[in-house]
Amino acid sequence: MEIDRDKIDEAVLALLWLTLHDEAKSVILTDEGLRRAEELFRALFTRPRS
Repeated sequence: MEIDRDKIDEAVLALLWLTLHDEAKSVILTDEGLRRAEELFRALFTRPRS
């Protein structure tokens, strides 16, 4: 089995978005990073509305 490290990186970024708040001191994302994190979170961890 070959590990897809890009998918792992994307999942971690997506999960970071879930736990971020305006006063996060340990993790700071650029505007682009924040946008990408939210996009990945929605793609990986949400279901379409019925």
